[in-house]
Amino acid sequence: MLDVDAGTPEDRQPRCLAGRGAAPPEGGGGPRGSRLMLKRQQEGAWVSDPALVEATVQWLGMTHSE
Repeated sequence: MLDVDAGTPEDRQPRCLAGRGAAPPEGGGGPRGSRLMLKRQQEGAWVSDPALVEATVQWLGMTHSE
Protein backbone atom coordinates (compact mmCIF):
# COMPACT_ATOMS: atom_id res chain seq x y z
CA MET A 1 0.00 0.00 0.00
CA LEU A 2 1.32 3.41 -0.96
CA ASP A 3 1.25 6.15 1.65
CA VAL A 4 0.32 9.47 0.05
CA ASP A 5 0.95 12.78 1.78
CA ALA A 6 -0.80 15.80 0.30
CA GLY A 7 2.00 18.12 1.42
CA THR A 8 1.79 21.88 1.72
CA PRO A 9 1.64 24.65 -0.88
CA GLU A 10 5.32 25.43 -0.12
CA ASP A 11 6.41 21.94 -1.21
CA ARG A 12 7.81 22.25 -4.72
CA GLN A 13 9.25 18.75 -5.14
CA PRO A 14 7.84 15.31 -4.33
CA ARG A 15 9.59 13.50 -1.51
CA CYS A 16 10.12 9.91 -0.57
CA LEU A 17 8.12 8.86 2.49
CA ALA A 18 9.66 5.42 2.93
CA GLY A 19 12.23 3.17 1.35
CA ARG A 20 15.31 1.03 1.86
CA GLY A 21 17.80 3.85 1.49
CA ALA A 22 19.13 6.64 -0.61
CA ALA A 23 19.87 6.18 -4.27
CA PRO A 24 23.50 6.35 -5.45
CA PRO A 25 24.67 9.90 -6.20
CA GLU A 26 24.89 11.06 -9.81
CA GLY A 27 28.32 10.38 -11.28
CA GLY A 28 29.26 8.14 -8.38
CA GLY A 29 29.83 4.97 -10.37
CA GLY A 30 26.32 3.52 -9.99
CA PRO A 31 25.49 0.81 -7.46
CA ARG A 32 29.04 -0.61 -7.40
CA GLY A 33 30.62 2.82 -6.88
CA SER A 34 28.10 3.56 -4.15
CA ARG A 35 28.92 0.30 -2.35
CA LEU A 36 32.64 1.06 -2.54
CA MET A 37 32.06 4.57 -1.21
CA LEU A 38 30.05 3.21 1.74
CA LYS A 39 32.74 0.61 2.44
CA ARG A 40 35.43 3.30 2.49
CA GLN A 41 33.33 5.31 4.94
CA GLN A 42 32.80 2.30 7.21
CA GLU A 43 36.33 0.87 7.07
CA GLY A 44 38.20 4.14 7.41
CA ALA A 45 40.96 5.95 5.58
CA TRP A 46 43.24 2.92 5.14
CA VAL A 47 40.94 1.57 2.40
CA SER A 48 41.65 4.56 0.16
CA ASP A 49 45.26 5.26 1.15
CA PRO A 50 46.94 6.18 -2.17
CA ALA A 51 50.25 4.49 -1.30
CA LEU A 52 48.48 1.25 -0.38
CA VAL A 53 46.33 1.35 -3.52
CA GLU A 54 49.42 1.93 -5.71
CA ALA A 55 51.35 -0.89 -4.04
CA THR A 56 48.39 -3.25 -4.49
CA VAL A 57 48.02 -2.37 -8.17
CA GLN A 58 51.74 -2.93 -8.76
CA TRP A 59 51.64 -6.26 -6.91
CA LEU A 60 48.62 -7.41 -8.92
CA GLY A 61 50.36 -6.35 -12.13
CA MET A 62 53.46 -8.38 -11.27
CA THR A 63 51.58 -11.49 -10.19
CA HIS A 64 49.15 -11.54 -13.12
CA SER A 65 51.48 -10.67 -15.97
CA GLU A 66 52.65 -13.35 -18.35
